[in-house]
Amino acid sequence: MFTMSEILNFCLQFILAYFMIKLFILGVKSHRFYKNEIQTELQTKIDKLVHNVDIQKHGDQIYWFDKDDQTFLVQGKSKEDIINLLKVQPRYRNHIFVFDSKFFINGPDWELKDITNNKLTINFD
Repeated sequence: MFTMSEILNFCLQFILAYFMIKLFILGVKSHRFYKNEIQTELQTKIDKLVHNVDIQKHGDQIYWFDKDDQTFLVQGKSKEDIINLLKVQPRYRNHIFVFDSKFFINGPDWELKDITNNKLTINFD
């Protein structure tokens, strides 16, 4: 049979192992939560920098809206007018404007590029 000290020793080891496993699981859950928070924050920042553009023409004006939330982006009489406005507005310095998921423009050159043939880069300077 087991002595009282052996039973007590087993119980203490069991309780210690239980709390160690519980602490490990809590640490893993905390790490996942923190990782998800970072991913969500990063996705929010990217969503603010990348605009899927909805182009609308009313009269002689061309309007650009963000397709995702329908916020107004810029307007002008021609593509050149709009690009010139984007160049001088500091809030669009690092933004990317995507058209039909096939083409995009971004600074500093503001030329229309094919997504499949180019790498999207963002300058965070």
